[in-house]
Amino acid sequence: MKKVVFILVAFISIQTFAQKERAHKKSDLSPEQMATLRAKQMTLDLDLNEKQQEQVMALTLKNVEELKKMKGERKELSEQEKYELKNKMLDNQIAVKKEMKNILNEEQYEKWQKMRNQRAKKMKQKKMQHHKKQKGKEKTEKH
Repeated sequence: MKKVVFILVAFISIQTFAQKERAHKKSDLSPEQMATLRAKQMTLDLDLNEKQQEQVMALTLKNVEELKKMKGERKELSEQEKYELKNKMLDNQIAVKKEMKNILNEEQYEKWQKMRNQRAKKMKQKKMQHHKKQKGKEKTEKH
């Protein structure tokens, strides 16, 4: 019985460590690397030509750098700072959408919109699952 418990604990520890490693690897990429990967993925998904790929790469690089800068400034925010940050992020999303509309043709733009909406739904589901897990942990800790 002790062996079984030990194996389960070891397995869970390895899983947790592996998940943390994957999360760190994403953040270890430079903004240029992240932009390159995103642009290449979009090229595959949307069949971009070289000019479009360069434009998407430049736009993505700018956005990734700004995002990294915002993440670097993480701290406890006041309500006003949260509002300003959210407002800035929405303005940025509007600008990206306009830029993408200029870069892509109509068919590519529609496909990009669908992909973007699917990704947003997926992220929202993950966030909901994470919150459910957190609530479950809080309940078990209270008992």
